[in-house]
Amino acid sequence: MPDDRSDPLNEIAALRRPRLLVRAARFGLADYDRRRALKRLLPGMTAPGPRAALAALMEREAAIEANRVSGAASYLASRHVEVLIALMAEARLASGPIPVPQAFMRREDGGASGGSPDNSPDDTPEGTA
Repeated sequence: MPDDRSDPLNEIAALRRPRLLVRAARFGLADYDRRRALKRLLPGMTAPGPRAALAALMEREAAIEANRVSGAASYLASRHVEVLIALMAEARLASGPIPVPQAFMRREDGGASGGSPDNSPDDTPEGTA
C-alpha cells in the first residue's frame, strides 16, 4: 500500500500557513488561469497533468516557505500567494469534483443562504397563486 504522505493531496492538506496567505489564495482561485500560471511558475514543464504540477508546485512552495520563515530578503508574499493559488487549483483538478457542504447549499425556501425578505417563502401552495 502506498505511503499517504507521498500523495500530494495529503501533503497539501497537512500544510500550515499564515491565515492571511491562505485567505488571499482562496480569493484568487476564481481568476486562476492554468495555462498562464503554470507557464510562469513552472518554466520548462510542458502541460503537466494536475498531479505532476502539484508535485512541482509543492517543491516550489516549500522553498518559498523556507525563505518566509528565515526572513530572507528575496521572499515575496505575492509570489507565495500565486503558488498557493496554483496548488489549491491543481489539487481541485487532481481530486475531481469537490462536494459542496450541505450548509452552503441554497435551499429554495431561503434557508441556509440566509434569504432576504424578497425571496422569503410564501404560504401559498404551488400552483394556487
